[in-house]
Amino acid sequence: MHVTVLFPPQDRDWSLVAGVPLTPVAAERVAREGALEAFESSARALTIDWHLTDQPLDGTEIKRWSERLGQGLVDQRGQEVAALERGLSRKAR
Repeated sequence: MHVTVLFPPQDRDWSLVAGVPLTPVAAERVAREGALEAFESSARALTIDWHLTDQPLDGTEIKRWSERLGQGLVDQRGQEVAALERGLSRKAR
């Protein structure tokens, strides 16, 4: 298995968020919209703002991306807490 199968070139080269086919700026916008508005409303707003009238976004797509982004933040925080706890336990020795 090649590394490109696990990490497509565009994910590496464009710094895309894992599991979400968006640039970091677009992912931030999706996360904000998904947190503040209903997913269908978010999809309509992003479709208009990003000129995607030929291929409009769907509310389920925004929901899925928002959930992945949220889970990514939870995972990242968990890793940071674990690293902090490891550091603290080493100092206690």
